[in-house]
Amino acid sequence: MREEGDLMPDEATVVSTLSACTALKNLELGKEIHHYVRERIEFTSIIGNALMDMYCKCGCLSMARLIFEQLPSKNVICWTTMVSGYANCGELEEARELFERSPVRDVVMWTSMINGYVQFNRFDEAVALFREMQIRRVKPDKFIVVSLLTGCAQTGSLEQGKWIHGFMDENRIPIDCVVGTALIEMYAKCGVEKALEIFYGLREKDTASWTSIICGLAMNGKTVTALELFSKMKQVGAKPDDITFIGVLSACSHGGLVKEGREFFNSMTKMYHIRPKLEHYGCLIDLLGRAGLLDEAEELIKKIPNEDNAILVPLYGSLLSACRIYRMSR
Repeated sequence: MREEGDLMPDEATVVSTLSACTALKNLELGKEIHHYVRERIEFTSIIGNALMDMYCKCGCLSMARLIFEQLPSKNVICWTTMVSGYANCGELEEARELFERSPVRDVVMWTSMINGYVQFNRFDEAVALFREMQIRRVKPDKFIVVSLLTGCAQTGSLEQGKWIHGFMDENRIPIDCVVGTALIEMYAKCGVEKALEIFYGLREKDTASWTSIICGLAMNGKTVTALELFSKMKQVGAKPDDITFIGVLSACSHGGLVKEGREFFNSMTKMYHIRPKLEHYGCLIDLLGRAGLLDEAEELIKKIPNEDNAILVPLYGSLLSACRIYRMSR
């Protein structure tokens, strides 16, 4: 467009192109567009926000903050962009300082701040902010609920999770696939009965919801149920992903199902075109080690494609533990 010279890029052109740079994390091209804006186009709050978003998501917070401070008028989107940028990078004090200074806070800004606390293991502060949100009568959306439930799952805070679940019921927040998956993961950390109840109560189930219950069952040693649900998942046409297979292989390991574990591992590539990751190899090696198939486990480690032998250290550690246990049992 610039080479032909007949048309000049306008605000919409610049914002669209900056959005593409943001999606690609292409900081250099984003800087080039920023330079073009300074030279050729009126600097508006819309362009400013697009530039801030690009710099924040490319990890260049200092430049984003400079643009933010230079904006003659700041709307709630500008404030939210900067709060989210700091929160996503773990600079939570800076994020909170801007959060408190913002003249208007929409639900997206509250979500960004709460997400930041959960993401960087400051769950108590996330809950405190959620309670402040209620006091100020700001209605939360499902994304805040999912973030808090994720924090409950990470910290094993079952009672807090139950309270949030009750809050959802009282405020009629619908349990869709996204919220349902978060509830399943939270309850599965403390047993599977309630997790299964949530799962079976979902009207629609996506790959994530199937995966969360299968992994939860595997984690709790419910091998048979986990594999039965994996079979049903395939029957209804839901496509398993790499995380699903971590749950399936873990279930096989807990149940000592060597033949099935091999078959599932091989089907990843042959049937679903999923390239096994280190976690999948780890599950199968653990399964083989528990079964005393130490030579096969060692051969599998040798077949793992890698350029850094350091990543194999945990797998050899698992194999050595299996060797010690198996030799001792004999």
